[in-house]
Amino acid sequence: MAKHIVIAIFGSLGDLHPMMGTALALQQRGHRVTIATNRYYQAKIEAAGIGFHGLRPEFDVDEPGLAAKLFNRTMGPQYLIRDCLMPTMSEMYEDLYQILSSADYLISHTLAYAAPLAAQTLNIPWAGVVLAPTSFFSAYDPPILPNGSFLTPCKNWGPWFWKPLLGLGRLQTHFWCGPYHRLREQLNLPNRGNPIFEAQYSPDLNFGLFSHMLGAPQPDWPPNTHTPGFVFYDQGDISQNKLPDHLEDFLNVGDPPVVFTLGSAAVRDARDFYEESIDAVKALGCRAVFLIGEEGLNTLRRPLTDAMCVAHYVPYSQLFSRAAVVVHQGGVGTTAQVMRAGKPMVVVPFSFDQLDNADRMTRLRVGKTVDRFNYTAARIQKAIAAILTHVEYTNRAAKLAAEINPQAALDETCRLIEAHMNYKINSA
Repeated sequence: MAKHIVIAIFGSLGDLHPMMGTALALQQRGHRVTIATNRYYQAKIEAAGIGFHGLRPEFDVDEPGLAAKLFNRTMGPQYLIRDCLMPTMSEMYEDLYQILSSADYLISHTLAYAAPLAAQTLNIPWAGVVLAPTSFFSAYDPPILPNGSFLTPCKNWGPWFWKPLLGLGRLQTHFWCGPYHRLREQLNLPNRGNPIFEAQYSPDLNFGLFSHMLGAPQPDWPPNTHTPGFVFYDQGDISQNKLPDHLEDFLNVGDPPVVFTLGSAAVRDARDFYEESIDAVKALGCRAVFLIGEEGLNTLRRPLTDAMCVAHYVPYSQLFSRAAVVVHQGGVGTTAQVMRAGKPMVVVPFSFDQLDNADRMTRLRVGKTVDRFNYTAARIQKAIAAILTHVEYTNRAAKLAAEINPQAALDETCRLIEAHMNYKINSA
């Protein structure tokens, strides 16, 4: 029987796209799906034929300086959670309560902190979703955190070291979450812990929508967690569903290029990324494609050559497979697309999960990492040259790609959601 499923989510396209892929698959199975998120994505979601519901806080993605605050390595996560999300917890709850009152099931993304409270109040079943291993905060597979990259050499020290350290993280972030706890108390709901850590997870069903190659299940993951694999959706805004003609022509007349991209969010804080990259490409003598976002042409301060091509947004699935190397910011959505394409990479992490994803790619030996704050033409030239001259990187990347099965991951995700939803509804 068809059900109404609500997906609550905040984030960039790397967060939204897997949820859109899931929503479309659930609709093909006969359900009605509504995505509750920032109104910035309303046109994109509705153009794909998915229901939309506005969810506060309403970020102005184009606000000058916002990206620089969010991608500040040490203070960005604190700014997002403590200063942007938590003060609007009551408004987020009200928006979710409104749409969930007519829903049968909830899928809650990491940052939608009020979603579990609304589901508990209305007594509807729900599943928690994370998109990168970082969000599980495992002491057995510890993440590289934005303000803790100096602890990278300690990654293999074991849970005896990481459990108390992550406990300090829980204590520190507890003080960010006052509005959440006040709302929970007003609703007379039990204290299930820190919403950034354990309280974001459902007691019945949780998903890590990433490949086992990125992160394997750990003993301290939340109960009832499944990792079907990466779920993809890769369409542009309304009509951008193919490569532009000038890029297609460029790809058809020469060697595979090095592709440079900063995703959909970090590109707004690019600073000197593209200038240093252009200098590196000139020194290497290779071909290159630069994905620069809508405002990127206004920020480029280097002349381009005939061996370079510039575009705004393009579907990664249609471009990455035709690249030699992909240089990117390390968001899990971009990382997944490079892995799927079977190409080696250079990761230039800014903040959030990107440092951890970069570390995992380096350990898989499918790429190298260049620190964002030491990003120079000489360093990126050296990293790209090492990959281009050692075929092992390309061979390992191709081997990993062969193990990624997006359709199987999507089918398993939908199957688990339907089984849980039907069980909870029938047993109510």
